[in-house]
Amino acid sequence: MKKLFLVFAFLLVLVGCSCDFNMNTPTKKTEEFLMRYKNLDEGVLSDLELSSEASGLTTTEHKDKYIDVMKRQYQDMTYEVTGENIDGDTASVEVKIKVYDLYKARKDAENYIDEHEEEFYADDTTNRDLLKVNKYILDELYKADEYVEYTITINLIKEDNKWVVEDLDTITKEKLHGTYNYEDDDK
Repeated sequence: MKKLFLVFAFLLVLVGCSCDFNMNTPTKKTEEFLMRYKNLDEGVLSDLELSSEASGLTTTEHKDKYIDVMKRQYQDMTYEVTGENIDGDTASVEVKIKVYDLYKARKDAENYIDEHEEEFYADDTTNRDLLKVNKYILDELYKADEYVEYTITINLIKEDNKWVVEDLDTITKEKLHGTYNYEDDDK
C-alpha cells in the first residue's frame, strides 16, 4: 500500500511539473497575455483608465465612451498563433489578430465632419464644437463593424526560467487597438 501511495505521489508531482513546464512556453505566455485583454483583467482596465485620462477628452461621458470602445475592441478580438522562434533566452511569437478597424471608422467620421461642418458648429457660431465632434467620433468608433487583420510579433525574454512578454512597440499597440494607419504601408 505504501508503494502504491509513493507511486501515486510521484506521478502527481511529475504531472504537476509537466503542466507547469507546458505553461511556460513563449506561445502559452503570449496566449495568456492576449487573454488578459479579451478578459479585461484588472491591469488592462487600469491601463484603459490611464489612457482615457491622457486622451485629451474633456468630459467623463466621453472618457467612459472611449473606455467602452476599447473594451469592445479587446473582447471581440480574435487571434491565432502562427509561429514561434526561440533563440536562447529570447523568443518571438507571430500572431494573426483580427480587430475592429477603428482607423477606418475614425477616418470616415472625420471625413463626415469635414463634409458636414455646420452640424458640428457651436451654437450661433461657425466654430466647431469640440464636444459635438468628440461625441460623433466616439459613437462611430463604438459602432464600427468592419474588421482588419494584422500579423504582430510578440517578443519575450526568459527571466528566472520564466518567459515574460516584453513591452509592445507603438506599431504593435496600434494594431492591437485597431488604430494603425495601414495606408502608410502602401506608400
